[in-house]
Amino acid sequence: LEMKCVLILILFLLQGLSCSGVPLINKENQCDLPGLCDGIVLDASHAETKTECIRFCRETAGCFWYSMDLDTKLCAALEDCPAVDASKTNTTSGNKECSEFTCNLEGKKCHGTLVSLDPASSPDSCLKLCQLNPDCSWFTFLTLEKICLQLKDCPEVVDCLDCVSGQQECNGVGAGGMSRLMLGSKQFELLDLSNASTEDCSLPEYPFPVEQPTVMIFDDEEGLVRACGGRVPSKDSDTNACFTFDGFQWKDMPPTNWSHSYFNEYRPESIATDSGWWVYSCPMPESDGCRHNDGIRDIHSEVFLNNQTWVPGPELPEYENSNSEHTFPSYPCTAQLNSSHTMITGGQLNDMSIPDVMLYDWTQNSWTKGPQMINPRR
Repeated sequence: LEMKCVLILILFLLQGLSCSGVPLINKENQCDLPGLCDGIVLDASHAETKTECIRFCRETAGCFWYSMDLDTKLCAALEDCPAVDASKTNTTSGNKECSEFTCNLEGKKCHGTLVSLDPASSPDSCLKLCQLNPDCSWFTFLTLEKICLQLKDCPEVVDCLDCVSGQQECNGVGAGGMSRLMLGSKQFELLDLSNASTEDCSLPEYPFPVEQPTVMIFDDEEGLVRACGGRVPSKDSDTNACFTFDGFQWKDMPPTNWSHSYFNEYRPESIATDSGWWVYSCPMPESDGCRHNDGIRDIHSEVFLNNQTWVPGPELPEYENSNSEHTFPSYPCTAQLNSSHTMITGGQLNDMSIPDVMLYDWTQNSWTKGPQMINPRR
């Protein structure tokens, strides 16, 4: 059975990817650049601050870059920025998605009103905790202790060698957020969710001879789209090939240890965790669940680590209402709850949709059963 499936990937971009070729690199590498953008100027205006200049760019149709003369207070909105003239030392430039707020302030600690103290694995995890707390406006992440300080205010910033601080608005909607939608199968398009008037952008075709990938994810730290698996029609077989997309072209990345593929309506599960990119699948899903193969659980689980290697992933749990041939449901739903826990809900087991919820703790490498859903689902 030939399976055609449209993959949709919401990119939590820290900057804009555009048809004019803005690369998917970390936002900080595209902000506060010393010099003048040598690109296509769309409009110009006076701006008293960098924040006003960034807002002017965002309000200008087709603008992706800004340049501001700090002496004359002149702000230019540009379509692209293929090069920066660093000789213009009184000018600063950047991408329109550069934050107006204080973000990723390394070596600094906020002295303010503490509202919460929590464990966290990274500055990004600490930021997310702050964004989930309505009383939090600032955060400081202690990198050695892996502690997140959530603060109501930050009247004073002091030196701290192993600290990272910022405001809760960082990476939020309007300052990075969910602003791009990448969708397609063999051929992909990029849609700008923040500006409906922006023309859709066609992206390079997925690498031949793979028909389409089976799993895709946006690597927020590296600023890359990662994609793996798929069908090779010429060989009538599945592949474990993987690729990255940086905004310009698809490039090879280490292949998975297993070939994760579509089977009928089944789609492998793929989730971003603080431990890495977790992909798992059962090669032969049935209405009774993931089938055993000669008494062995036929489920493939692996994680792509930051050191660019694939390693075995968590062993999937056995369910209480399973049978000897099927101990894990087919068609479940997987979601990352926070920096340490992944949740698997529902699925199909023993020819029935189930309400079960399982929680995986990455810090303890253990599964626990969560409260059942009100209604079964698959």
